[in-house]
Amino acid sequence: MALPAVTLSLPAAELGISLEAMAWPVTLFTLAMGLTSLPAGLLADRWGAARVLTLFFWLTAVGAALCWASQGYAAFLLAHTLLGAAAGLYHPSGLGLLSLSVERRSLGMAMGLHGMAGPTGMAVAPLAMFGLAELYGWRAGFGGLALVCAAMAVVAHVVRRGGWVLDEVAAVEEPQDGEGLGDARVWLLVAVVGVNAFLADGLAPLLPETIKAHGVFVWDLETVVFAVLAMGAVGQFFGGRLARGKKDVRLYALVVALQGPLLLATAAWLDAELAPFVLLAAFVFFNFMTQPIENSLLASFTRRQRRGTVYALKFLVGLVVGSPAAVVVMSLAGQHGFARAWSVLGVVGALSIVLVLFFARRMRRAPAPVPAP
Repeated sequence: MALPAVTLSLPAAELGISLEAMAWPVTLFTLAMGLTSLPAGLLADRWGAARVLTLFFWLTAVGAALCWASQGYAAFLLAHTLLGAAAGLYHPSGLGLLSLSVERRSLGMAMGLHGMAGPTGMAVAPLAMFGLAELYGWRAGFGGLALVCAAMAVVAHVVRRGGWVLDEVAAVEEPQDGEGLGDARVWLLVAVVGVNAFLADGLAPLLPETIKAHGVFVWDLETVVFAVLAMGAVGQFFGGRLARGKKDVRLYALVVALQGPLLLATAAWLDAELAPFVLLAAFVFFNFMTQPIENSLLASFTRRQRRGTVYALKFLVGLVVGSPAAVVVMSLAGQHGFARAWSVLGVVGALSIVLVLFFARRMRRAPAPVPAP
């Protein structure tokens, strides 16, 4: 999402569009991404995750190239929407392919390493895009994205043809006890994911504005934002490192339970100079730490034939629940101050403890899977 956020300011002047109008490409990007994610999961389960991932690279290359070549607002709007539709193909197919290709005991670490790219991109991509824009113009970022994705699509074709990845869902069923979308554990875990997404999406716009209003630093705003968001990559690594299949539910419950208190403490100590930003860095660490654990947990009780669909549901719920967070928290900050906004996020985070406890209870009550012959 870092690349679409940058498009709010970079192309506006050349296209003669206000920043308010340039918010529409980002909105349609997000909407298209959500609309294509669930069909992508269904398609990955039936057609093969590697094929859908290859399609993702090709469509992203086409969408980025059209953004680069667009000469007016309407053309840019359509191209950017196509880019969002392509982005929706990634998570169900990418996570599904990873879960099919890695042994259960190593899946958490694989998910953690994979997930490190997300927060790293959030922290680095805006700096890279503005750097490219200063040297070559805003189109350079989209042109570079198109070239990279086209090259990755070619690599994906070679990897598939070489038989180096599982292109189809395995015919032999894993000994799992879950039944996909009919399993209550899926919905409970996905509900927790939705709360986590709301917290993360609320933090994204609120953090820089809080720094402007309350931060006292020798560093500039971009450096502080980068330092806080970079903790997400560290959290992904440690989450994957600790997700070993044993005691994952307890670990997940503990990490989720820590988020609300950290946000409430941020609200209480907002005027304590450095302290609130240390707390927010800790929150980002734990928030991103949940992702490899929950991806590993989902794989532990869903069948191979439903893996892409379940990951698509996880992504879609996170996107839908998280989408109003920015409007909610910024409205609260504008009307009642930043402390109120962080307090509301803290209360939402605390409520997620109830959901994760119900999930843990369901996991304890579930029958053990039949051992593989």
